[in-house]
Amino acid sequence: MSGGYYHRPVQIGQPSAFTVPWKGVSCSSYPGSRNFTPPAWVPVVRTYATRHAATAVQWLRDSGIRIFEITMTIPDAPAPIHELAADPTLLVGAGTVPDRATTETCLAAGARLIVAPWIDASLAAPCRTANAVLILGALTPTEVRAALAAGADVARRISAAGAAFVGMGGALVDEKRIAAGDRVAIEAAARQVMAAP
Repeated sequence: MSGGYYHRPVQIGQPSAFTVPWKGVSCSSYPGSRNFTPPAWVPVVRTYATRHAATAVQWLRDSGIRIFEITMTIPDAPAPIHELAADPTLLVGAGTVPDRATTETCLAAGARLIVAPWIDASLAAPCRTANAVLILGALTPTEVRAALAAGADVARRISAAGAAFVGMGGALVDEKRIAAGDRVAIEAAARQVMAAP
């Protein structure tokens, strides 16, 4: 277990080797062996305006963050996933993925992680085909076991507090601060979280 995540060894990525250099993330790889260790937190980009999402990602990238979860609440979310996935130093995921069709769209856009807030076994096959990580949400130990049995590579334990736990990274993406242009606050919060043990 790694900070609310239950996982087994995971293989991800394209045939070429890459490393995402960011504290808590191990994604070094080579053909035939890819490893993913879930980080303690992932910046969850959940905005209602596409321009705010793009701004948040840029500010967080400038702070040194190299992993992002782009949620399906963002209008046309596969577009920023596609744009970010073009950078081989980033690990880009799709979050709040509701179904198999959305999973397939996000994978085609370049998502390497699919995050669903519940257990949906239909998401496993497209993730396996794309060699992407599937993270399913679970609340109880029974649900954690069911998520892994359903094909999840990682079961993310969601507490009763829900978004407060899951979205520690989401707290970095405060849409009001982004709209106000408060880059300094967003970058300072990112550096503080990255520096935490």
